[in-house]
Amino acid sequence: MNDQFDRPLEPEDGDDDSQAAPQSAPQSAFTLPAIREMEITRVRYEVPRPYYVGRDRIECSNGVEFMINTDGPIPIRALSPILFVGDVEIDAYEELGENNYRFIAYLTEELKEGDQISFGWGRGSAKFETNFMYEPGSEEEDR
Repeated sequence: MNDQFDRPLEPEDGDDDSQAAPQSAPQSAFTLPAIREMEITRVRYEVPRPYYVGRDRIECSNGVEFMINTDGPIPIRALSPILFVGDVEIDAYEELGENNYRFIAYLTEELKEGDQISFGWGRGSAKFETNFMYEPGSEEEDR
């Protein structure tokens, strides 16, 4: 059995290893990027937006939008990324551009000012705290 692939390559005589570029560890499909910036806006929709709770379709005229900028793309997986405000899970989101996303909470009465905002994958997975707390602001924007 050949174990050459189990050991790191050693420099041959005359090779200068000091000029080698550092290698970063490959990112896993489970690794979420860090949230660099977040803007939270209370909104009122001119045309009610549908959302689903299980199989029930509900239309909502109000929501809270979380515009986030991350330090890399959110990996595409079978599970959706979830933004947590305390224990409230927000899984409705859309990609707006490179590393920019909008998460929308429709059940706004469940959101509590001052709650920790975390980021994670589907239900039951680990969630990771961000540097942000839920601060909704006092004004509501029309959309």
